[in-house]
Amino acid sequence: MATSDALPDRPTSSPPDGLTTSLPDGLTTSPPDVLTASLPDCSTTALPDVLDAVPSDVPAAVALNILSAVPATEAAVVHPVDAACPDAAGKAVVGEWSAVLNYTDVSANSNKYYRLQVLRPVSDAADGGAAEVDGVDEGDGGDGGDSSGHPPFWTLKHWGRVGEKGRTLLVPAANEATAVSVFTRKYREMTGNAWGEAPLVPKAGKYALVEVEAWDVDGELREALAAARFCGGVRVAAAAAEAAAAADVDVLPSELDGPTLQLMALLFDDDMMRDAMAAYDVDVERMPLGMLSPAQVARGAAALVELRGHLSAGTPRDSPEWGRLTSRFYTVIPHAFGRRVPPLLHTAERVQAKFDLLAVLTDIETAQALSATAEAAAAAAVAASRAAAAASTAGAPPRPTVPHPLDLKYASLRAAITHLPPGHPERSVVRRYFYATPGPFHLVDVFGVEREGEAARYAAHDAVGHRRLVWHGSHLAVGAAITASGLRIMPHSGGRVGRGIYTATENSLSAAYVRGATDGYALMYLAEGAFGVTHTITADDLTLRAPPPGADSVVAAGVTAPSPEGDVTVTLDGRKVVVPMGPSTPTGVASAFAQPEWLLYQESQARLRYLVVVR
Repeated sequence: MATSDALPDRPTSSPPDGLTTSLPDGLTTSPPDVLTASLPDCSTTALPDVLDAVPSDVPAAVALNILSAVPATEAAVVHPVDAACPDAAGKAVVGEWSAVLNYTDVSANSNKYYRLQVLRPVSDAADGGAAEVDGVDEGDGGDGGDSSGHPPFWTLKHWGRVGEKGRTLLVPAANEATAVSVFTRKYREMTGNAWGEAPLVPKAGKYALVEVEAWDVDGELREALAAARFCGGVRVAAAAAEAAAAADVDVLPSELDGPTLQLMALLFDDDMMRDAMAAYDVDVERMPLGMLSPAQVARGAAALVELRGHLSAGTPRDSPEWGRLTSRFYTVIPHAFGRRVPPLLHTAERVQAKFDLLAVLTDIETAQALSATAEAAAAAAVAASRAAAAASTAGAPPRPTVPHPLDLKYASLRAAITHLPPGHPERSVVRRYFYATPGPFHLVDVFGVEREGEAARYAAHDAVGHRRLVWHGSHLAVGAAITASGLRIMPHSGGRVGRGIYTATENSLSAAYVRGATDGYALMYLAEGAFGVTHTITADDLTLRAPPPGADSVVAAGVTAPSPEGDVTVTLDGRKVVVPMGPSTPTGVASAFAQPEWLLYQESQARLRYLVVVR
């Protein structure tokens, strides 16, 4: 076993940009461009850029993607207008009158949605009467418009098969009460429940309400922040450019170094998160990014728990319960299957895959909540700036300023993230470990991470020895949640070694679970684990929830494993940590596991150490 000295302190100044990466000896394939070289520069941003960044044909109604929740002092709860609504930019949802309904019956290959909203005009745009898009008048009718011919209110109906455009009908109304009456009648007809009844009682053959969360919006600030150019693959979220310019707010240059700024762009890329949801067949139109309520996720989990119970009980495959519970799950968690019959959830693998989906949705919701925290900070900064200006008697008040949006997102993570440039001793250790058992990725960049409060939590295991640096791989969509919360044991998670934190000493094993953005960038994690006394198994044990008495962790022995002769010991925060850098070699162990898996069953036994950007 080789031993290294204690690693030096990380640099306190911002590292230089323009990284270069070379391959270890023996590899001939060139790695991709380094992170800072392959993404556009976004260290500064200015409001006028919105004129170039937003295509002229992008409607304001479909632009709100990053800035999806900006709490402010005088914020109002706002539901977004359905994107299928004619002239959506000229309309707004009235109060809480917005409902997303869904109905799935796998036995009949039925997978439908219904959207209801009460709308009012917000501009001089006029529809002049009933508007129909790919639809038919359902007979509700409506009153005419005002003296100018502008309907003061509408009830929007939008229905179809999940994942398809469907049909849209606008029913004009002379007053709010009439529009609300159309809404409530249709809602009762579709769900069998009165609007506002809690809890909503599911009725056979009826639609269920999909609970989504509204925005707390300060419209002026949202438009100003949205006008800033978000780079690194994050789509610009812009409302009307003129309104943003009129907001009279300046976005400050970023204080982050270039690589860290690009990392934030990766972690909070809304398009990447939508792609992750779509990969699970989730209907991102009916279930907007980050707006599925925790209660709705809980209803989906409840259906899966019942399905898992039938699996344990050995319920026959021809039982109608499989179809009933599968339909319930797809009703509360809308999926887009096109014209395919929604697949039955009647195997352990399919049920677990949907539990995994709920975990990803929960982490995406966490990332969106972090963004909301960042934007709340921006709102507070603007409010303070305006208050100071109002109290000042010295001439014209200055324009309010807000920090760079990605700086705010960085702050929301509550973690100190340090870029480790080429040549830094810690990066060198990570790089050697990465290529010791190479997977399909190349190393692009390395960041040290110190999560707030995690060192104190980890200190509870000071008496536990056998510390190892281990790999963990997952979808980039959960990266912000992991960075903010650490490696976690998710409810209803499971695998070949039960419910715990799965880590590996071979990079190639963890890499198999990595999923990234469409441009190929992804994220892996290195954690320090307090493994202590290990209990070794050679066969699957799905029942494990903790190591057996006398043990601190479980190791699933592999047919191959890193050669212990290549182990290197480093010192992190005064403690010796083993880094298994040996090549993968046969162990001679007769095991069901091809490669070793290292399991921890307490979250506090894992301390996140490094974020590794790969491609």
